[in-house]
Amino acid sequence: MNNPYLTPTGDQDECAIVANLLREWNLCPQKYEPLSQRIRDEEESELGSGATGAWAQQSMELTKMWCKVMAEPLTAAIGIIVPPEYERLSDGRIAAFLLEHWAVFKLLPEAASKIIHYFGRDIRLSLKLVHDPEDVGVEPTLYAVIRTQCSPREAMAILRKFDNEWWLDVSQDLDAPFCITAI
Repeated sequence: MNNPYLTPTGDQDECAIVANLLREWNLCPQKYEPLSQRIRDEEESELGSGATGAWAQQSMELTKMWCKVMAEPLTAAIGIIVPPEYERLSDGRIAAFLLEHWAVFKLLPEAASKIIHYFGRDIRLSLKLVHDPEDVGVEPTLYAVIRTQCSPREAMAILRKFDNEWWLDVSQDLDAPFCITAI
């Protein structure tokens, strides 16, 4: 059986497929949480305040299950269409991060182009998600890691130029924990 969200039709490309999935993902809480809340409210009015009945519990479980079902193809689709300049994603958490921070996902192709412009083609680009376990409640940071053959001093000089001429302006408008670094 073909999944209508994952099967290109006509002029749909991979980005359009992800856009369809993203739209469904974003509608998930809007579609199912009000139903869960209404059922909880009705049960509380019938059974008394604070009571959680079987229907409310089942409704909440269905909401969680639907969101999980939608997350799996989205994560796979995001991993497939990350620009080819970046190493293939092997961490589903990165795809989930990109799904949550769509502006970062859309910036990846331009960032790769600028990185190649400054560092040259003899580089490897990867995405790494870093979370400090001591920072409870703080969102992890996604790093675009540039692996270069340059000396550390030369790489830092190029990175400073990259930062000053492009990245610092772009990153100010980006409302997400995303950094670019060179090693």
